Amino acid sequence: MTQKTTDEIRTLLNNAELDFESVENKALNNYLPKIFHSCPFTEEICTTKQCLECSVFNKLRK
Repeated sequence: MTQKTTDEIRTLLNNAELDFESVENKALNNYLPKIFHSCPFTEEICTTKQCLECSVFNKLRK
């Protein structure tokens, strides 16, 4: 399958009567774990550099 541009995908989804923003949001949320680490405690996207800096990790350690 060839890669499509964002505009080509938007056109396809609009022609299929699908909401581009909903589809885009779902796709990006599915992709986030592949490019960011998830917190092993909360399963949320990790916003710190290492677990040692993480407030969740530090609360659990005490």
